[in-house]
Amino acid sequence: MDIYSVANQMKLERKTIFDLQLRVTFYARVSTTREEQENSIEHQISYFKEMIQNNPNWTYVDGYVDRIRGEHAVNREEFMKMIDDGKNGEFDLVLTKEVSRFARNTVDSLVYTRDLLRSGVGVFFQNDNICTIDTDSELRLTIMSSIAADEVRKLSERVRWGHKRSIEQGAVMGNNRIFGYDKNDCKLVINEAEAEMVRFIFETYATGNYSTRKIEDMIYQKGYRGRNGTRIHHNTISGIIQNPKYKGYYCGNKVKIVDYRTKEQRFLPEEEWIMYKDETGKIVPAIVDEELWDKCNEIFRERSKIVKDRGHSLKDKSVFTGKIWCAAHGKPYWRTSHTNPRNKGVSIYQWLCSEKKRFGTSSCASF
Repeated sequence: MDIYSVANQMKLERKTIFDLQLRVTFYARVSTTREEQENSIEHQISYFKEMIQNNPNWTYVDGYVDRIRGEHAVNREEFMKMIDDGKNGEFDLVLTKEVSRFARNTVDSLVYTRDLLRSGVGVFFQNDNICTIDTDSELRLTIMSSIAADEVRKLSERVRWGHKRSIEQGAVMGNNRIFGYDKNDCKLVINEAEAEMVRFIFETYATGNYSTRKIEDMIYQKGYRGRNGTRIHHNTISGIIQNPKYKGYYCGNKVKIVDYRTKEQRFLPEEEWIMYKDETGKIVPAIVDEELWDKCNEIFRERSKIVKDRGHSLKDKSVFTGKIWCAAHGKPYWRTSHTNPRNKGVSIYQWLCSEKKRFGTSSCASF
């Protein structure tokens, strides 16, 4: 019996979904892994499980649980698995707490409930008392989804306002994954084990004899690793050199959320940053002195200009730049050149995997 026949049967016999022979599952979601949220999800799971198993007309089907922040359904693995299973006829009805747990924008709510309905599967939003097999459900669902989406917008505005106020008061925002520091109560505290590596980077780069790629090799040989145990990339080293926090400067308002729905970010130009020296040293203590930091950044700017100019000339000369990629590493091929006396000083160009260029011929088997 399809879902539309079920709806007609309910009308004729004055039955509810609780009176029908159905295979029933549930969907639950929390947006963080904090202890109170974990308690919430466990309560949801036990509640729906008991509710389904205690109904003699229903057959229990294992539920779907997401522990992830994200308004868009495609970011939720269990949710998408539930949709696929529903289309494959694994169950007849999905129970969920409320519209905002199922989807927090109107488009997702309508698209996925319609997909399930076409496959003969209804969704019951308990707190909102909406069942998608009812004829007026789509109107009510649209209204509740719009309310949920507006709550996300309001929450985003409150968070942005809070961030702005915190930045104005000198609180260090963002994550705590900054080498050389631990973050404690919106303040930075020097992590001496990592600060030693940071000082080595600045002191070595300031000599003008080493590139960030060479320093990458040097700190790897010294045994320094990233927070996840991997090699520290030269782009990360470039970021360390340019970060004013290391000379004891507070720096905030570097990023702006462009769209609260997609979480799209835009990096703001330097003139819009809030930046000043932390004279107290209690919020952003310096790891290197200002003179050393300035010297490194002067070298960095000069080298960046040379590389940028060279990059433009390469692109002018070759139509292949950025178009040849290594199948083994998924990295771009780089062009190199050399001269040979037999060619009377004429440059010979070669293309090779950038991993091979950086780490030697043994690092990649491509030719």
